[in-house]
Amino acid sequence: MKNYGILRNIISDEPIVDEAYIHSILDLQAGQTISHIEITEIKESTTALVLKVWVYVKNAEKINLFIKTAKRNKAENVYHNMSMNECKFYKFIKDNSVRNLPIPVCYDVFLSEEEGEFVIVLEDVSSCYTMPERGMLDEKSIWFLCAGSLAKFHGVFWNHESIPQVGDIEKNFDEDREGIHCFINEFSNEFDARTKAVLVRASEINISLMANFPKRVNSKNNVTIGSGDSHIYNFMIPSNKAICMPLMIDFQFWGECIGTNDLSHLTRVAFSNELKKEIQFPLVQHYHKILLESGVTGYSWEDCFLDYRLNAVTKVLIPFYQYAGFKRKYEEWIGDLRGLVYNYEYLNGDELYRMI
Repeated sequence: MKNYGILRNIISDEPIVDEAYIHSILDLQAGQTISHIEITEIKESTTALVLKVWVYVKNAEKINLFIKTAKRNKAENVYHNMSMNECKFYKFIKDNSVRNLPIPVCYDVFLSEEEGEFVIVLEDVSSCYTMPERGMLDEKSIWFLCAGSLAKFHGVFWNHESIPQVGDIEKNFDEDREGIHCFINEFSNEFDARTKAVLVRASEINISLMANFPKRVNSKNNVTIGSGDSHIYNFMIPSNKAICMPLMIDFQFWGECIGTNDLSHLTRVAFSNELKKEIQFPLVQHYHKILLESGVTGYSWEDCFLDYRLNAVTKVLIPFYQYAGFKRKYEEWIGDLRGLVYNYEYLNGDELYRMI
């Protein structure tokens, strides 16, 4: 998107989507022209201004677009920065000409860090895919399909040259320890002794993972690019059973990672204790199998499962981050915390704690 005026028109109080611009970014066939464009929906999400656009093309089916851009009041805040980071993901994808990812098609992306402006033009997949609903999540197949999408996504970037070198973490981890203890003290009357111990031990495991992460990334030791927040509600599920691959959405926390970190995000929300016991182990096996089928080599099952356990037990800290960073209320995260403590115990987090 080279014409800044096009951006200004899209984020104006009365958005205008330029026809010539849309024609330039769509892969239209010879003789196909746009007859007209209709903006069907304008709404503000937590992180962005969203436009849904119908593009009517002569001699072709209507094309549906999903455009994300800066909210009209884009004062610096964590949510605006998250959207800017998502824009960097799509720019990364476009700049590296990455194909065959289980994500919606990105037609164009514009980013101005100086002005805090961005536009992401995506395929609107809502006619063929749906957000997960609670009733769907009892279907075991949904979880395996999403784990497969994660593995295929990770396989594209496995030890990839585009993964940047990272510097050593120059951080006093005592601040992390202090934060956890403040959280525990804040809810001292709500947490039992075991929950408090689990939070402290998970924090120590997480500190160990963070401290060792730069060396692993820089040596390309089974690392990839990940979503960073790949819980079940950040997948779009195919409405048509013939389509077997869910699509990943929302990349505000993307970056270099251990792939099983994404997998442990998938199993941290709406993944019942029954499912944890019944399909968690097979789910990791399925993820590893799809990685190998995607061309990944030198990553043993034993290493994969250990990585998963380490990442999964640290997810017990997510409610703390939600409370400290996003001011989420107790009743919004306490249910998740109980399930994550259960999983810490199920995966024998104390054994991992003794290993660090």
